[in-house]
Amino acid sequence: MQALRRWVESSWHVPLEPVLAQAQACGVVNGYTQPGQLGADRWAALVAARHLVPGALCVVDCGTATTLDVMDAEGRHRGGLIVPGLGLLRTSLFEHTAGVRGDAGASAAGLLACDTQAAVSIGSLQATVGFVERLQQEVRELLGVPLTTILCGGNAPDLLPLLAGDTRHEPDLVLKGLNIIAMNKS
Repeated sequence: MQALRRWVESSWHVPLEPVLAQAQACGVVNGYTQPGQLGADRWAALVAARHLVPGALCVVDCGTATTLDVMDAEGRHRGGLIVPGLGLLRTSLFEHTAGVRGDAGASAAGLLACDTQAAVSIGSLQATVGFVERLQQEVRELLGVPLTTILCGGNAPDLLPLLAGDTRHEPDLVLKGLNIIAMNKS
Protein backbone atom coordinates (compact mmCIF):
# COMPACT_ATOMS: atom_id res chain seq x y z
CA MET A 1 0.00 0.00 0.00
CA GLN A 2 2.86 2.36 0.77
CA ALA A 3 4.39 1.82 -2.67
CA LEU A 4 1.05 2.60 -4.32
CA ARG A 5 0.64 5.69 -2.13
CA ARG A 6 4.10 6.98 -3.11
CA TRP A 7 3.49 6.29 -6.80
CA VAL A 8 0.10 8.08 -6.84
CA GLU A 9 1.45 11.06 -4.92
CA SER A 10 4.57 11.40 -7.08
CA SER A 11 2.79 10.75 -10.40
CA TRP A 12 -0.36 12.78 -9.90
CA HIS A 13 0.62 15.10 -7.04
CA VAL A 14 -2.50 14.22 -5.07
CA PRO A 15 -2.80 12.23 -1.86
CA LEU A 16 -4.11 8.68 -2.05
CA GLU A 17 -7.22 8.40 0.09
CA PRO A 18 -8.49 4.85 0.52
CA VAL A 19 -12.26 4.50 0.71
CA LEU A 20 -13.56 2.77 3.81
CA ALA A 21 -17.16 2.08 4.71
CA GLN A 22 -18.47 4.53 7.29
CA ALA A 23 -21.21 4.21 9.89
CA GLN A 24 -23.12 6.86 7.93
CA ALA A 25 -22.34 9.00 4.89
CA CYS A 26 -23.85 10.30 1.66
CA GLY A 27 -27.40 9.42 2.71
CA VAL A 28 -26.60 5.80 3.63
CA VAL A 29 -26.57 4.29 7.11
CA ASN A 30 -24.33 1.23 7.27
CA GLY A 31 -26.11 -1.81 8.70
CA TYR A 32 -22.97 -3.68 9.73
CA THR A 33 -22.28 -3.99 13.45
CA GLN A 34 -18.69 -3.01 12.65
CA PRO A 35 -19.14 -0.62 9.69
CA GLY A 36 -15.51 -0.88 8.55
CA GLN A 37 -15.98 -4.57 7.78
CA LEU A 38 -18.30 -3.80 4.86
CA GLY A 39 -16.20 -3.88 1.71
CA ALA A 40 -15.40 -0.54 0.10
CA ASP A 41 -16.87 -1.75 -3.20
CA ARG A 42 -20.16 -2.69 -1.56
CA TRP A 43 -20.23 0.62 0.34
CA ALA A 44 -19.62 2.62 -2.85
CA ALA A 45 -22.32 0.64 -4.68
CA LEU A 46 -24.84 1.38 -1.91
CA VAL A 47 -23.99 5.09 -1.99
CA ALA A 48 -24.46 5.24 -5.77
CA ALA A 49 -27.69 3.23 -5.63
CA ARG A 50 -29.12 5.58 -3.00
CA HIS A 51 -28.46 8.54 -5.31
CA LEU A 52 -29.74 6.86 -8.48
CA VAL A 53 -32.99 5.23 -7.41
CA PRO A 54 -35.54 6.27 -4.79
CA GLY A 55 -37.09 3.66 -2.52
CA ALA A 56 -36.03 0.26 -1.26
CA LEU A 57 -33.15 -1.36 -3.11
CA CYS A 58 -31.41 -4.66 -3.59
CA VAL A 59 -27.87 -4.17 -4.93
CA VAL A 60 -26.41 -7.28 -6.55
CA ASP A 61 -22.74 -7.18 -7.58
CA CYS A 62 -21.99 -10.11 -9.87
CA GLY A 63 -18.22 -10.48 -9.86
CA THR A 64 -15.75 -12.95 -8.38
CA ALA A 65 -18.24 -13.18 -5.55
CA THR A 66 -21.92 -12.40 -5.91
CA THR A 67 -22.88 -9.94 -3.20
CA LEU A 68 -26.40 -8.88 -2.36
CA ASP A 69 -27.08 -5.85 -0.16
CA VAL A 70 -30.46 -4.48 0.88
CA MET A 71 -31.23 -0.85 1.64
CA ASP A 72 -34.62 0.43 2.79
CA ALA A 73 -36.30 3.56 1.44
CA GLU A 74 -34.76 5.67 4.22
CA GLY A 75 -31.22 4.73 3.17
CA ARG A 76 -30.58 2.20 5.96
CA HIS A 77 -28.45 -0.71 4.85
CA ARG A 78 -30.26 -3.73 6.25
CA GLY A 79 -27.39 -6.14 5.61
CA GLY A 80 -26.28 -8.44 2.87
CA LEU A 81 -25.01 -11.81 1.75
CA ILE A 82 -22.00 -13.09 -0.14
CA VAL A 83 -21.88 -16.26 -2.25
CA PRO A 84 -19.39 -17.50 -4.83
CA GLY A 85 -19.67 -15.80 -8.21
CA LEU A 86 -20.38 -17.70 -11.41
CA GLY A 87 -16.71 -18.35 -12.16
CA LEU A 88 -16.03 -19.68 -8.65
CA LEU A 89 -19.09 -21.93 -8.76
CA ARG A 90 -17.98 -23.40 -12.06
CA THR A 91 -14.32 -23.71 -11.07
CA SER A 92 -15.29 -25.44 -7.85
CA LEU A 93 -17.18 -28.13 -9.73
CA PHE A 94 -14.57 -28.54 -12.46
CA GLU A 95 -11.68 -28.79 -10.00
CA HIS A 96 -13.27 -30.75 -7.16
CA THR A 97 -15.67 -33.20 -8.80
CA ALA A 98 -14.38 -36.42 -10.33
CA GLY A 99 -15.22 -36.74 -14.01
CA VAL A 100 -16.48 -33.16 -14.36
CA ARG A 101 -14.18 -31.14 -16.58
CA GLY A 102 -14.58 -27.96 -18.53
CA ASP A 103 -13.78 -24.29 -18.91
CA ALA A 104 -15.03 -22.19 -15.98
CA GLY A 105 -15.26 -19.16 -18.27
CA ALA A 106 -17.44 -20.85 -20.87
CA SER A 107 -21.08 -19.91 -20.90
CA ALA A 108 -24.06 -21.72 -22.31
CA ALA A 109 -27.64 -20.77 -23.05
CA GLY A 110 -30.93 -22.52 -22.57
CA LEU A 111 -32.81 -24.09 -19.74
CA LEU A 112 -31.37 -27.61 -19.81
CA ALA A 113 -27.97 -28.81 -20.98
CA CYS A 114 -26.96 -31.75 -23.12
CA ASP A 115 -23.32 -31.98 -21.99
CA THR A 116 -21.48 -31.66 -18.69
CA GLN A 117 -19.75 -28.35 -19.34
CA ALA A 118 -23.03 -26.70 -20.35
CA ALA A 119 -24.78 -28.33 -17.37
CA VAL A 120 -22.28 -26.73 -14.98
CA SER A 121 -22.48 -23.37 -16.77
CA ILE A 122 -26.27 -23.20 -16.92
CA GLY A 123 -26.66 -24.75 -13.47
CA SER A 124 -24.36 -22.15 -11.90
CA LEU A 125 -26.26 -19.35 -13.61
CA GLN A 126 -29.64 -20.74 -12.52
CA ALA A 127 -28.39 -21.21 -8.94
CA THR A 128 -27.30 -17.57 -8.83
CA VAL A 129 -30.59 -16.37 -10.31
CA GLY A 130 -32.47 -18.51 -7.79
CA PHE A 131 -30.45 -17.00 -4.94
CA VAL A 132 -31.25 -13.46 -6.09
CA GLU A 133 -34.95 -14.12 -6.75
CA ARG A 134 -35.45 -15.85 -3.41
CA LEU A 135 -33.87 -12.95 -1.52
CA GLN A 136 -35.82 -10.39 -3.56
CA GLN A 137 -39.08 -12.11 -2.59
CA GLU A 138 -38.18 -12.39 1.10
CA VAL A 139 -36.93 -8.79 1.28
CA ARG A 140 -40.12 -7.49 -0.36
CA GLU A 141 -42.10 -9.34 2.31
CA LEU A 142 -39.81 -8.10 5.10
CA LEU A 143 -39.94 -4.46 4.05
CA GLY A 144 -43.51 -4.53 2.76
CA VAL A 145 -42.71 -2.19 -0.12
CA PRO A 146 -41.75 -2.45 -3.80
CA LEU A 147 -38.08 -3.25 -4.35
CA THR A 148 -35.79 -2.18 -7.17
CA THR A 149 -32.85 -4.45 -7.92
CA ILE A 150 -29.67 -2.94 -9.32
CA LEU A 151 -27.12 -5.26 -10.93
CA CYS A 152 -23.46 -4.45 -11.44
CA GLY A 153 -20.30 -6.45 -11.98
CA GLY A 154 -18.92 -8.43 -14.87
CA ASN A 155 -21.52 -11.22 -14.78
CA ALA A 156 -24.52 -8.88 -14.50
CA PRO A 157 -25.37 -9.13 -18.23
CA ASP A 158 -25.71 -12.93 -17.82
CA LEU A 159 -28.24 -12.56 -14.98
CA LEU A 160 -30.19 -9.55 -16.24
CA PRO A 161 -32.38 -11.30 -18.84
CA LEU A 162 -33.30 -14.03 -16.35
CA LEU A 163 -34.48 -11.80 -13.50
CA ALA A 164 -38.09 -10.69 -13.37
CA GLY A 165 -39.39 -7.52 -11.79
CA ASP A 166 -37.88 -4.07 -11.51
CA THR A 167 -34.25 -4.86 -12.30
CA ARG A 168 -31.78 -2.30 -13.59
CA HIS A 169 -28.22 -2.74 -14.88
CA GLU A 170 -25.68 -0.13 -13.74
CA PRO A 171 -22.26 -1.35 -14.95
CA ASP A 172 -20.39 1.58 -13.36
CA LEU A 173 -22.23 1.57 -10.03
CA VAL A 174 -19.12 1.28 -7.84
CA LEU A 175 -17.31 4.02 -9.77
CA LYS A 176 -20.36 6.28 -9.49
CA GLY A 177 -20.37 5.67 -5.75
CA LEU A 178 -16.66 6.49 -5.47
CA ASN A 179 -17.33 9.74 -7.30
CA ILE A 180 -20.19 10.66 -4.92
CA ILE A 181 -18.00 9.83 -1.90
CA ALA A 182 -15.12 11.92 -3.29
CA MET A 183 -17.40 14.87 -4.06
CA ASN A 184 -18.76 14.80 -0.51
CA LYS A 185 -15.24 14.91 0.99
CA SER A 186 -14.32 18.19 -0.68
